[in-house]
Amino acid sequence: MSAPKSKAPAPRRTQEERRRETRRRLIDATISVIAERGIAHTATADITGRAGVTWGAAQHLFGGKDELLRQVVEEVSNDLIAELDAVGRWPAALEARARAVVEAMWAICGSPGFLAMMDVIRGTRIEPDLHPKIVADQARVQARIEKLWLKIFADTQASRRAILDTCNLTYLSLIALAARKNYLYPDTDTEAVRNAMAKAAAALIAPRS
Repeated sequence: MSAPKSKAPAPRRTQEERRRETRRRLIDATISVIAERGIAHTATADITGRAGVTWGAAQHLFGGKDELLRQVVEEVSNDLIAELDAVGRWPAALEARARAVVEAMWAICGSPGFLAMMDVIRGTRIEPDLHPKIVADQARVQARIEKLWLKIFADTQASRRAILDTCNLTYLSLIALAARKNYLYPDTDTEAVRNAMAKAAAALIAPRS
C-alpha cells in the first residue's frame, strides 16, 4: 500500500497581495466601527483591533488617520459608481430603467459603508486639511454619477438639465431615506419609497408632449 501523497504547500502570497489584503481589512474595519459607533467615538485602536493589524502597518499604508478616512469615502463612492456602471443593458421602458437606476444606487446608499461615509463627511467638516480634500473628491464623484445618468437616459429626448436635476433629486432623496432608516425609523418601508422615487424620476425625464 502506497503512502498517501502530501498536499503541496499553498503558494506564498506576494508582498503586493499582502499589502492589498491589509488595506482591505483596514478599510472594512473602519467602515464597520464607524457604522456601529459613529466617527466621534472611533479611535485608531478600535480600527486596528478589528482589522487585526498594528497602527504602524496602517500608517505605512495610509500615512495617518486622515488619509484612511479619505480612502473610506473614496472606496464607497467608487462602489456607488461601479453599481451604476455594472447594470449593463438598461430596460427600454423608461420607468423600468429609472427603477433599475434607483435600485443600483440604493445598493450602496442603503449600506453600512455609505452610512460610515456620510458620518466621515459630516464629522470632518471642521478639519481644515481633510475636509476640503473630501469635498473636492466628492465633486469629482458627482460629475461621474451625472455622466452615467446622461449616458443611461441619452435616448429619452429629455434635456440635459432635466436629466441632471432628476439625478441630483434622486441621489439626495436616497441619502435622506438612508438617514431616516438608520437614525430615526429602522422599520421604514424603503421599497415603497424607492418605487415612488422611480416613478417620479421617470415622470421628470419623460418627454413633454
